[in-house]
Amino acid sequence: MPSKNGNPTLSDMQSPLCLHPSDGPHTGTIAEKLAGPSNYRAWRRGMEIVLASKRKLGFVTGLVKRDPEDAKKQHQWDTGNSMVIAWMKGSMTNHVKESVMKYKLNKAVYDLKQKEKTVTEYYTAKKSLWDELDAMSNLPPITTMTPEVQAFVTALNKEREEERLFQFLNGLENDYGSERSHVLMFTPLPSVEEACARFVQDEAQREVLKQERVEVETGAMMSRRTEGCEVCGLKGHTKDKCWKVVGYPKWHPKHKKMQRGETAGMGPRWNKGKQTEGGNKWAGNAQTENEVNVAADKLEKIMKLAPTVDPGDEAEPSFAGMTCCCNGNALEDRWIMDTGATNHMTGNSAILFEREPVNPKQK
Repeated sequence: MPSKNGNPTLSDMQSPLCLHPSDGPHTGTIAEKLAGPSNYRAWRRGMEIVLASKRKLGFVTGLVKRDPEDAKKQHQWDTGNSMVIAWMKGSMTNHVKESVMKYKLNKAVYDLKQKEKTVTEYYTAKKSLWDELDAMSNLPPITTMTPEVQAFVTALNKEREEERLFQFLNGLENDYGSERSHVLMFTPLPSVEEACARFVQDEAQREVLKQERVEVETGAMMSRRTEGCEVCGLKGHTKDKCWKVVGYPKWHPKHKKMQRGETAGMGPRWNKGKQTEGGNKWAGNAQTENEVNVAADKLEKIMKLAPTVDPGDEAEPSFAGMTCCCNGNALEDRWIMDTGATNHMTGNSAILFEREPVNPKQK
């Protein structure tokens, strides 16, 4: 950490990431340059001494690693690593230097991946490395073109093209796995430029489909927010999914009321009978617009229309009160009928069979 006045502290100056102001590309070179295996041992010993004196030997041995999180330390590490490479290259002969550069470029080619880059950006970065490798090639010129030489050059170019195609496919994202397999099935294999054109087209199609999918999802969300129910007037659902139409779920408080017919819109409801002026009590009255009296001769026809109710089940609320109960002693030859009731009554006891008195206090 630097001091409060901005100057580096002693610990900063002793860090391997620190470079002295006097350090430069030629300050870490040695007199004996690396020419090959013949003087490698002596060159290695001299290079280790120079790097250790500048606290930079860890860049070569791997003890000084690049910080994966701190951006400032990453920049310092890149600067120190580049300086070490410059010192080592300055201590090599030209042909050894070229081989080291080729190794570095080839390693960069294989390490380069698409990641977040587009296919075009990825191909451009790859091709720039291939061009650097081509510039370092020192192939002898061909003076006489014979059929054998022509066949050799064609085979050499084909091999190099296939190698670069494999390098290009290896660095693509896994999302292009199916298209990559499709390209490898071609006979003969396409060139790198042709393969790149196919992946660029596939990438464009994916972007279009992705945009359409986002628009459809956004439209569906907006539609769900703006739709309104015609029955309850609430938004978020339509009439065919309204609980007032299809019924409330069992966990809803209104479910039991709905089963008992106490919810509005579920048909007429029965009230308890009212006391009349003459002291006679109505058996019951229904909330209907018109009272309907049913004669005895039509009872059988009406009962056939009534639903069959199993013992222990509740009667359908919509049938309760379809026929209105009248005054218990109003007409002697009329039946008082309710298709939703379990028992029916009449004011004329003469038409009943096997009559038995019932004690009102008896339970």
